[in-house]
Amino acid sequence: MTKGAAGGRPKPGGGPKPNGWPNSSGRPKRSGRPNSSGRPNSSGRPAARLELDVHDLASTGEGIGRDGTGAAVFVRGALPGERVLASLNERARSPLRANLLRVLHASEARVAPPCAHADRCGGCDLMHLEPSTRRSWLERMLLEQLARSLRSVATLPAPTWHTPTQALGYRSRARLRIEADGKRARVGFSEAMSHRTVAVESCVVLDDALRPALAELAALFAACRGAGEARVALGAGGRRVYDVEFDGELDGALLGRIEQAREHIAGAEVRLSGATAPLSVGDARCVSIAADGLPLLAPSGGFAQASAVGGAALARAVAEGAGDAERAVELFAGSGALTVLLARHVGSLVAVEADRDAATSLADNLHARGLFAVKVRVEDANAFAFARNLPLVVLDPPRAGAPGAVRNIAAARARRVVYVSCNAATLGRDLAVLAGAGYDIDTLALFDLFPQTSHLETVAVLSPRAHAAKGRDGAQ
Repeated sequence: MTKGAAGGRPKPGGGPKPNGWPNSSGRPKRSGRPNSSGRPNSSGRPAARLELDVHDLASTGEGIGRDGTGAAVFVRGALPGERVLASLNERARSPLRANLLRVLHASEARVAPPCAHADRCGGCDLMHLEPSTRRSWLERMLLEQLARSLRSVATLPAPTWHTPTQALGYRSRARLRIEADGKRARVGFSEAMSHRTVAVESCVVLDDALRPALAELAALFAACRGAGEARVALGAGGRRVYDVEFDGELDGALLGRIEQAREHIAGAEVRLSGATAPLSVGDARCVSIAADGLPLLAPSGGFAQASAVGGAALARAVAEGAGDAERAVELFAGSGALTVLLARHVGSLVAVEADRDAATSLADNLHARGLFAVKVRVEDANAFAFARNLPLVVLDPPRAGAPGAVRNIAAARARRVVYVSCNAATLGRDLAVLAGAGYDIDTLALFDLFPQTSHLETVAVLSPRAHAAKGRDGAQ
């Protein structure tokens, strides 16, 4: 696995800070300049335009300043240490949000985005931030969130960094928006903090094989009327696959046009709002290369990591953290991105997945590898009942976390837990439950799977504290 930025893992808040970035206490440096134009007007509301001194970044990647009343204002595209001119978004009252108009004084950490759409597109919210500074901020945000959740219940280990994906061209999956008026279609991404579509001709973070999807979808849906979302990925033979949810009227010749493009399109499913079944052409299942070097299938529109390379690196780290075990349960198994490695190191493995289509793909992926001993259970992972003292539990829940699962894990006294998370807040909440039940956090691994963004993947490995384990063993 590839380590983090050059020079080793950044320490929490460590290294030289660009002017105005928070110090080790978390307090902003004083600029010495009051916000002169952010005072309320006669109506009591802040002025439409205001100058702000930005002192920190929010977990959303927005810069945080304060208006003349002291209220926090969130500005997308602004960085700590900057003075900016912004226009207040009257629709956002709690918290206040403003649109960046001009940077009056730039941070040393600001870089020129390699994309012409970065100021409007909601996809890459930190493309304007220097990479090593962005990683330092991501680490600080995670550790601060975990510290708030855990309080004094557990000690956090020093995290290790992994940056397995390249900065551009890394996405092998994406979600695009489509708006069509019967004559032409606009295809792109959601505008930041909005449901409006930013039409994009080319996206620099998409894999080369996916970039033609923007123009291709625009041509396919030009004669339709309405709007929708398309999940795009790679399928059989490295060709593109589409899973589209559309609200409106489809052109009668749409499926014929998709069929004519089968040289580049492996398959597509189009779900029209109100219809009972999708329209289907070819095989729309996603195909990526798993951590074991073999193809991994996922159902059309099903979950998988945005980067196949990054997902494989994550799976290898999970397998390493899990080690060898005679028995194990994997929760939220999906189509088996983690399972295909875990099954090779575990004597008896149960993989739990609630989505039936994903569970079918999981079984297919296991059987294609000759891993017939794994038991696939189509159940709610948050309600799964564990055997007491199970040697290993691995879980990779959605952003909502796994509140029911961690309670059950703690009650069953699993001897090792590997938790994969994409959300620091729910990770902190769930780790606090385990820590309160007598678990130590042994390792924290951070994965920069979404360069240019405020998103972070975390792998935490936990085990019962030595004194707690002895007490439990003596009671049995």
